[in-house]
Amino acid sequence: MKLKEKLDAELQITEGFLDKLQKTPSPVNSNFNLNSKPDKDTIEKELQKINFIKAFEKDFENAKEGHFQLIHEIESMNCPFSFERPLPFLFFMEYKSNDCFTYDINLRKKNILKVAHKNDKGWSRFIIDKEEVYAIQALDSSTNKNYKIHLKEVENGLTTLETLANCNTTCANSSLIKFKNNIFVLGVDCKIFDISQNKWLNSKKMNSQDQMPGVALFSNRFIYVFPNKALVEVLDLNDLESGFKTLETTDNGFLKSYYCEAIQIDFQNILAFGGHPESSQSYKFNVEEKTFVKTKTQLPMNTNFYNNSQPLIYQGRVFVIDWKKRVLCFEIKSEEWTVFKEL
Repeated sequence: MKLKEKLDAELQITEGFLDKLQKTPSPVNSNFNLNSKPDKDTIEKELQKINFIKAFEKDFENAKEGHFQLIHEIESMNCPFSFERPLPFLFFMEYKSNDCFTYDINLRKKNILKVAHKNDKGWSRFIIDKEEVYAIQALDSSTNKNYKIHLKEVENGLTTLETLANCNTTCANSSLIKFKNNIFVLGVDCKIFDISQNKWLNSKKMNSQDQMPGVALFSNRFIYVFPNKALVEVLDLNDLESGFKTLETTDNGFLKSYYCEAIQIDFQNILAFGGHPESSQSYKFNVEEKTFVKTKTQLPMNTNFYNNSQPLIYQGRVFVIDWKKRVLCFEIKSEEWTVFKEL
């Protein structure tokens, strides 16, 4: 049963309970003679029942309003599953440069920033957390240091960098996904960075141990990984010790490739798109049926996402920046890709 059907069924049960409650014989009507005055206890019981029904009706109306709002969000698919940012912006950093920028989707405005170190990796590893960006071994390759970029803080013309704890292994060719206070580094080697403790933790390795896979957070419970050479892998965030499980999938034409991107777009599907060297592929992966199905339109051009630009959902659309600095937009309901802006 789909979630919408479950919610409607629960609403019907609650409506039936309210109707039954209102039709329950009153203790006053059943326990006193019309020719006599009801006693004090009977009157108090009647008042308690009336007050209970009024309170229940009020709570029920509030719950029903919330129910229909949730149903509306489900139907319009305007559900920001995979990002926690209060502000709709994207981040990009130039390869072999210290130039970076944010792009405000609402204002269609590019905000130029500069940091003290160059992005000299060629496969940037950045992840956004509110108004900060974590750069995991993406800057200053001679040291493999990790930094937090404070987007709102500027000193001497440079965006403020905060040095983070070093990782004892290389995170080369990895993709990043954030869940709560943890950043999962997924690739040939796998690590977890605890933001709150500024500490690196060990993680189970992927079965494929592949580089730069597409990764997506699903229902705030699972991480789905789309490696280059293997089938889809999934990690249960409530059971990290069990590690990654490989799924038997029906590919239906999806070409597994690194430098692709992925993001959850509704209660059943993950959008997976792009890839190395360049690809226009765009597929929906159904997590229940474990199948790939082509979206109605493919990407407007062949491209990849080696900059790990972290797509987001905003107002029913997916936004992402490709490696050639084009803001691409996917309308979830119509399944149409367009070029939103060339930067």
